[in-house]
Amino acid sequence: MIRIYDATNPVIEAREHAGEFRERRFFLILGPGGKGLFLPDENDVIRWQPEENKMKKLMSGLLVALFVTGLFYFPLVSKAGGLPDLSGTWVGYYDDGTKSEYVWRIKQTGTTLSIENVGGKPAKSKGHLDGDKVFAQDFATQNGTLSAGGTKISWTDGVVWKKSAGAADLNGTWVGYYNDGTKSEYVWKIKQTGTTLSIENAGGKPARSKGRVEGDKVIAQDFATQNGKLSADGTTITWTDGVVWKKQ
Repeated sequence: MIRIYDATNPVIEAREHAGEFRERRFFLILGPGGKGLFLPDENDVIRWQPEENKMKKLMSGLLVALFVTGLFYFPLVSKAGGLPDLSGTWVGYYDDGTKSEYVWRIKQTGTTLSIENVGGKPAKSKGHLDGDKVFAQDFATQNGTLSAGGTKISWTDGVVWKKSAGAADLNGTWVGYYNDGTKSEYVWKIKQTGTTLSIENAGGKPARSKGRVEGDKVIAQDFATQNGKLSADGTTITWTDGVVWKKQ
């Protein structure tokens, strides 16, 4: 007697009679050779399943389970076929739409990230990119999701970082004009590295400031008037006290 199992009847007892089985169906057999398939219509052949096939089926089942549960996914790639490029300057916005005081600079090497605030008090984190997931391991909020276009990171605390376009070129000499149109005695020289500015008066008494550019915003952190707006063509800075600098 052999014990035969199939998908519809957990256990079927079959006895050989005159060289035939009474039930002419497909059966799954568990025996000394492992697991086999009994094919009554093919000369009563038992086909044992090799161990490598068992492993293939096991791995196939595992991959299906991972896809279904969302634990396995293909990483996000850029249109060019590589990793998204997060290198650059990112400006933060709170969930009510107001602009954060932080301006973040990301440096990327492969999937490894170095994140640093360049807009004020020191803050930095190591991080990494995994598909569309961004991790900042040293921050209180560590998990973010990268947008499909690779220009926005939405963090789990509701803050959104937006990647700034390439900074305007402010390098050169700038002449100031008061709001009545008269020319200022100051002639300013700006040196720019990325979004960081070094501003110095080259037309008389010493005056200098560190600064930065964020889109059309110009900040001179060491001057009494710290905030200016850059014109669309990048040739004029209008400060909040009414003074206007024009690039020469």
